[in-house]
Amino acid sequence: MSLLAEVALNYVEVRIFQARLTVIKANIKTQQDSYELNQSRYQAGLIDNLAEQESLRILESSRSQIPGLQTGLEAAKNRLAVLLGEPPGKLSRELAEKR
Repeated sequence: MSLLAEVALNYVEVRIFQARLTVIKANIKTQQDSYELNQSRYQAGLIDNLAEQESLRILESSRSQIPGLQTGLEAAKNRLAVLLGEPPGKLSRELAEKR
């Protein structure tokens, strides 16, 4: 029973990491657009440099989250594989995100 619980927990964790990565990538796209808009607004003199740099800081902060999420995703996949008696990395195809 304990093994089944661990398998379920790790499967859910894989899917959560995948969902978080999808959301953060969408946020980055929006933040990139916002930063580009703020660059144009700054060059036109409509906003100050501080506002432009703040939008860049937010964008880079979001980008910095991706490696940690990817590492967590791979770790969860590998834990799941080991729990199922497979070598680490074996389940990558089966656990790929559905498009």
